[in-house]
Amino acid sequence: MKDKIAKVVTHLAEILQPGIEFKLQYLSSKLGVSKEIIRKGVDQMRANGINVVADMSTESVQLVKSSPSEKDVKPLSPVFGSRKRILLMSDAFLGSKLQQNSLVHAVIKHAEGLGVDFAIFLGNMIAGKPTSKTKQHYFLTDTEEQIQYARDNFPVSKKFKIYVINGPSDISSGKNVAEEIATGRDDLVARKDLFSEFDINGVKVIAAHSKKSGPGAYTLSYPVENLAASQIGVSEWRHTGRQNFQIMIVGGHFVGMHQPPQKEGGYHMISVPGLYNPSDMMDGEKKIGSPMVGFVVMDLIFDEKGKFVKPIVTCYNLSGYTIEKDYLEEAPKRQPSAEGEPSEDQKKVLDCLLSNSASTGALSRLIGKDKTYVEETISGLQKLGFELIRDEAKRAWKIVRDRRVEFKPINIPWTEIQANYVEYLLYGDTQIGSDNDRPKLIPKIYKLALLRKVQKILHAGDVTDGKDIYAGHSEHLVACGADNQKERMKKILVPIYKKHPEMPNTEVISGNHDMCRAYAGAGHDVVEAICDGVNALVGRKVLIYLGHDRGDSNCGRQPNKIKVRLLHPDGGIPMGRSYRLQETIRKLILVLVEEGDDIHSLAIGHLHVALFMLNNGIAGFMVPGMQGETDYLIRKALTPQIGCWVVRVCLDGVGDVISVTPEYFDEKELESM
Repeated sequence: MKDKIAKVVTHLAEILQPGIEFKLQYLSSKLGVSKEIIRKGVDQMRANGINVVADMSTESVQLVKSSPSEKDVKPLSPVFGSRKRILLMSDAFLGSKLQQNSLVHAVIKHAEGLGVDFAIFLGNMIAGKPTSKTKQHYFLTDTEEQIQYARDNFPVSKKFKIYVINGPSDISSGKNVAEEIATGRDDLVARKDLFSEFDINGVKVIAAHSKKSGPGAYTLSYPVENLAASQIGVSEWRHTGRQNFQIMIVGGHFVGMHQPPQKEGGYHMISVPGLYNPSDMMDGEKKIGSPMVGFVVMDLIFDEKGKFVKPIVTCYNLSGYTIEKDYLEEAPKRQPSAEGEPSEDQKKVLDCLLSNSASTGALSRLIGKDKTYVEETISGLQKLGFELIRDEAKRAWKIVRDRRVEFKPINIPWTEIQANYVEYLLYGDTQIGSDNDRPKLIPKIYKLALLRKVQKILHAGDVTDGKDIYAGHSEHLVACGADNQKERMKKILVPIYKKHPEMPNTEVISGNHDMCRAYAGAGHDVVEAICDGVNALVGRKVLIYLGHDRGDSNCGRQPNKIKVRLLHPDGGIPMGRSYRLQETIRKLILVLVEEGDDIHSLAIGHLHVALFMLNNGIAGFMVPGMQGETDYLIRKALTPQIGCWVVRVCLDGVGDVISVTPEYFDEKELESM
């Protein structure tokens, strides 16, 4: 290993040039070694005194300046700790007409290219035993056939192991599905029913599948919150001081989600979407939002001493890449001896019937001819060897297609998607003037923005703590009144922007504290005044005011521009933490469709908690605050989270959000910068 790293260091010294970024993937391919070896080579160069810096978000490195002379060599600290990269998948539902096995193949192929160390499949590999209501959605109802089908058709990985947990549909078969499918397959390893523990370099991870699977949970965060609470083990903790786990991962609810710990040393909660489209099986009255089809890649980050730092999740949304009737061959069934080519009208009929069955009347309207002509067209197709049959119950024609015997990864333009990204930083609720505000942390946030080269900084409201928000509020203010709070914020931001002209602009909305009766009632907008004051002292427009309680920010540059909506609502935190966010997204979608507008990301302040959710194609965030625990928060039984999000969003060619990497920085991590 040492010899390999030494050779890599020699080659990197020849390749790297000052000021030019090189992707780890490019260096890995060029030198024929893994990206992990490249990382170790970069750290060795730094130990040799060569200043190579890294951008973790883009997985790139660049040389700051050429090698120092021997007398000037000063060893630099490593920029890369080690990491474990894990693919998280759930709910393939093989044997169902709703399966997306071509998509599963694409996921495995992409994960191999990402250098995944291993994968966890969280359950529901097969569709299981059908009920009288769901039987219509199955093409294989016998569980033995489903198991054999999964063994033959679930993609094989040549680069990593896949640990398989049994989910509710697997268990419904009465068999140990994971074990039977894994038999004779070197890449699959069977684990327990519904629940399995992993020890990954000392990090305790619980992977589970909810007993009640499907996307109909009223509050999408509740299943993972409930499972986590049931596994904490308060009595064991009291006796031993040990925490049962550090990360809880749950499948079965068709949403991508990450909830960071509320306190240092707490646990991360991650929800993983499914890999089949259950929409047709859902009861419309119970449907909560649109189920997401996708997967998650989780990086466990360790520092140079091997201590666990945090997980970074990348959530992938593939809902727009599902294939209808993926279990069938794309081409219609045709007699091998048949000759001749269909006419243009016959091709239109074929294309229509490949998507769905259609009545004679519907086909008549499609090709603009009468029903007699349609029947003659269908008769002509039958003579050409195509199997078209009439479903008398539905009074519709349908085309016969053979069951697919070979699955290939569908074509997803991963390279273009990863290049089409936007990065921004989210923070809020600075509550300037409170005796628990964090003025020393704000410069750290701006330092982070420079280090990560984000394109914009967004503030989700409550810049100040206001005045007379509740009885006795004035007793908890270190800066009382709009003028004092305005000056306190200006003293923080003006030096930052004067010192760093390359600092990205900050866009901000006001919150309920900023618009308190004492200020707004007097016709004073304290946030607008702060923006004007900072801009005047800096000499350019760096602080941009978007309005009261809500504002839209255009982040990035064409063609990869996205719109982020900032929102500062009223009210408290519901029992299920995600409820406010998911309901806001649901209502937002209705308005967007009506207005023809588009929002790619939603960031909600006010609640002082951190949560990420990719739902309905919108990257949703609850933005943590920058204020410690106050008497008011204690009375409300609220535990505030202090930190910020650095967000990377990747879009496809139609502007759909395909992947989101939300990296959370808590108070301790910010303080260490």
